[in-house]
Amino acid sequence: MKITNHANKRMRQRGIKDDTLLLVSMFGEEVTSDSEIVKMQMTERKRRNLMQSLDKCRNKMIVIDKNFKTLVTAYTLSR
Repeated sequence: MKITNHANKRMRQRGIKDDTLLLVSMFGEEVTSDSEIVKMQMTERKRRNLMQSLDKCRNKMIVIDKNFKTLVTAYTLSR
């Protein structure tokens, strides 16, 4: 995603990190939109769902090809 100079400045001022931007853009909820812009936010419900999904990832392993196109296998790591 291209980030404007204005957005970059505001993110620095407000302490919003790149990883936060990525998570809100991927998992946030669209709250309003028109023909030109979309506003997204991480609602509490979305955040809880994301945290539950992340917990389910614990001790999981996936094996994929080097081109990241084919899943070879997936398994749970022994504890």
